[in-house]
Amino acid sequence: MLPSDGRYPPMYKGKAQTRCTSTIGHLLLFNILNVCCLPVTHVYRPHSGSALRAARCSVGAMGVVLEVTLPCVPQYYVRERSVWRRDLDAVLAGEGKAPLQQFYLMPHAWTWLVHERSVADENRRTGGAALYRLYWLAVIDVLLHLCVKFSASLMRSRRLVHLLYRRLLPAFIFPRWCVTDRSDRQLLMRHDLFRHLEMEAFVTRQHLAAAVDLVVEALRRADERGSYVHHYPICIRRVLPDDTLISMASCHGLEEQDWYAISLITLTEPREPFRRVVAALADRMSSLLGARLHWGKWFPPGGAGVERGYPGLGEFEATCRAFDPRGVFRNRFLRRVLLRRK
Repeated sequence: MLPSDGRYPPMYKGKAQTRCTSTIGHLLLFNILNVCCLPVTHVYRPHSGSALRAARCSVGAMGVVLEVTLPCVPQYYVRERSVWRRDLDAVLAGEGKAPLQQFYLMPHAWTWLVHERSVADENRRTGGAALYRLYWLAVIDVLLHLCVKFSASLMRSRRLVHLLYRRLLPAFIFPRWCVTDRSDRQLLMRHDLFRHLEMEAFVTRQHLAAAVDLVVEALRRADERGSYVHHYPICIRRVLPDDTLISMASCHGLEEQDWYAISLITLTEPREPFRRVVAALADRMSSLLGARLHWGKWFPPGGAGVERGYPGLGEFEATCRAFDPRGVFRNRFLRRVLLRRK
């Protein structure tokens, strides 16, 4: 049984057949405490405190989430244009006017492309939105990826990859084209069109410039040695702080601040050259800058400094032991990376 101190109030005991409605931000957790022919099951509703913060990002270690209620907002429209910036300082200076912006560091050219985005004043399409959607699908979602596949996967040509980002891609970006469209159309990326592998590292704003320097240094060194040619834009996005224990943007035990996610993606196979480069990079970013890796994307075998990166890890482990004392939900990944301590 769980502690009877009010932090983990049981909702239902026996077979989990009833449907319970949770309030905003609360979750229902289904936990198998005795795995046999007829398991004894419990359903819990974490209301607040460590249990709720742990459940919001539990990586499966606390059981199965049966139900969650999230706050929704009405459909809104986003104003967007793509512009080139000279350096990272110029990119970040634009956040005040474009708080939804997302930006990319172009490999080998080492230039910055910014999607300046802000909530539109009116909920209507402007700027030739339909044509823009067609352009973006054809040129970026399809043609760019085909060029990457051709130069990096089929031809395996370092020169062609360099040419793509230094000469070809800039010719297809139109900085004066400002478009307003629905948020779901403007903010989504079609990564589903091409098979890829991604590692994403989160750093605080104060460490973003240093993290970018480490990324550029690692990719340049690999390129010069011929061990790996990076061939995909390095995507960076701002993430607001989470009220959790171990999510990548958690500020538990830290001063509340924004985080920035740096995505490194490969479309080529075999993956081993990419894995070697980004695993070493993840280790350096973690040890020097306190970077955290996305739990749901590629995670290097070494764990990349999980214990030193999450002040709330001990509290999370204690909560997991309370919910799952027999370790039913602890798979190999959790035992290797996250829940190492006995």
